[in-house]
Amino acid sequence: MKSRAIALLLLLATAKSAFSWGSEGHEIVALIALHDLKPVAKAKILQLFRFEDPSSAATLPELMMKASIWPDTIKQAPTTPLHIFKDINVLDAAQSHPLHFVDIEGTHYNPETDCPKSKCAITAIETCREVLGDPHQPSLARLEALKFLVHFVGDVHQPLHAGRRSDKGGNDITISTFLTRHPPSGFNLHEVWDKLIVEEADRDANRYALKLLGRITSSNRSTWAANLDPVAWVEESHKLAMTVAYRSGKSTPVTNGAAIDAKYYKRALPVVELQLEKAGVRLAAVINLAMGR
Repeated sequence: MKSRAIALLLLLATAKSAFSWGSEGHEIVALIALHDLKPVAKAKILQLFRFEDPSSAATLPELMMKASIWPDTIKQAPTTPLHIFKDINVLDAAQSHPLHFVDIEGTHYNPETDCPKSKCAITAIETCREVLGDPHQPSLARLEALKFLVHFVGDVHQPLHAGRRSDKGGNDITISTFLTRHPPSGFNLHEVWDKLIVEEADRDANRYALKLLGRITSSNRSTWAANLDPVAWVEESHKLAMTVAYRSGKSTPVTNGAAIDAKYYKRALPVVELQLEKAGVRLAAVINLAMGR
């Protein structure tokens, strides 16, 4: 185990993030997962990446980090064609937006109301699993599935990606100030959980991933990897959204114009870090199963 950690440290030292800081959480999840991937899985996913660009000299950590944010970057090119979600009529990047979250209308996930037309992160994760694990699928389709899987597993572990439908997972709740930051346009609560908390803790994804890896025990890994049901992940995230993200105190809700203070940040940070750790371990377990076939 020690040799694996040292090897990962050497690889991370060469992997530089070239993307916006809002991508840091996804990059951290990808790097934690990479640490837990079995050699056969690493070899197979590297083969997929090389199929896309045989001349690339990028390291596997760099490729995983880039893959982790690809589903967001293609939003800037909405006509980018997609191939693995044809069954739910998602044919290009513009149509992929609903696959990034599961907004919940009631107290628990209900596929009829919370995953309309089967377009949500839960069904997307299942599709990605199936395509990635099928050696008869074209390599480019399996690579597309890998990129979306890395991203979507991270998404559903962010509590407000399983938030309330009524406020679009906190997007409709305005935040005037985050600690000492108070830009004229303000923030929204979803943005706080997507990136601001992580940025405040450490803006270096490589260093942050190593820190979190050092805290994950073998018992944690066994427990988290035993739960590979995305519905359970979403239920877990929704509970955290309702009990932590939407609360400025035990009984005080976060409302429009609220200020996120140090007390809120200190209560939220351990939740964010635990969810990043769980996402990385579970992502690795899913990929190991898919690529071990």
